[in-house]
Amino acid sequence: MEFESPAQAIAAVATLIIHADQIGTLAERDYLFTHVKEHPLFATYDETTFSDLLATTAKQIYQNFPTANEALTPAAINQLIAAINDALPPDLTPTALTIAVNLAQADGLVPAEQTILTQLALGLHLDPQTTHTILNPS
Repeated sequence: MEFESPAQAIAAVATLIIHADQIGTLAERDYLFTHVKEHPLFATYDETTFSDLLATTAKQIYQNFPTANEALTPAAINQLIAAINDALPPDLTPTALTIAVNLAQADGLVPAEQTILTQLALGLHLDPQTTHTILNPS
């Protein structure tokens, strides 16, 4: 699967984090709509368009990547992260990881999300200092 735009790749990052613990929460939704939607990448998106992007991207991911027990398989997660990395220009990869970290923390970071964050950091090929700074905010 290829993402059509960096915006769709960021939506895929959100899908990855939200579905890591198989529970989408109001805190995660609030973070998406009050913080992520305000990123310049989504400047032309109204709430409906942004919501549609998230829903369509999640649907495409679950139609195109292998799942087991309604969750993405480890191989699917690696493939998805590679597709996200391919769709993002290098200047947006730190943003993608930052969004992922903040989204995961919005409702309390769980081990499954921490694992995904580590995989995402590796898959985005960020330098170690940037990765450390984003994964370990002060």
